[in-house]
Amino acid sequence: MLALTDIRDWLKNKLVGVEFTLAPISADSPRCIGLYDGKESVAERVCLGGLAQTHYQHRKIVICVHWPGDPEEAQEKAAEVHKLFLELIKEPMGNERVVRSNPGGQPLIAPQAQNGECEYVINIELDYERMV
Repeated sequence: MLALTDIRDWLKNKLVGVEFTLAPISADSPRCIGLYDGKESVAERVCLGGLAQTHYQHRKIVICVHWPGDPEEAQEKAAEVHKLFLELIKEPMGNERVVRSNPGGQPLIAPQAQNGECEYVINIELDYERMV
């Protein structure tokens, strides 16, 4: 199964100098990117013959770009992350290979807090295959 840690490790190689978290982001967190399970769970597909014959799976994730300070920088960073997933095809992540990525139309801005925090959310659907 494609784990959030696999996606995080892949992003670390693409976005140097950025902090990542799989935990909730607090209001006083520095600039970071959070990775979370998608809101809608998808039942695993199992082919006839069992899991050994099943090669493709589907995964939904949510990425939150938490960028306090300049809203323009936040938008640019969110667009950069969005573009990475928009161009993603046949890319290995952990023991899986992503064959299709759909990051949606554009990053969605979350309501801005009083202290100037700026967050963008990207909802991503991934189809991947096992590399065996």
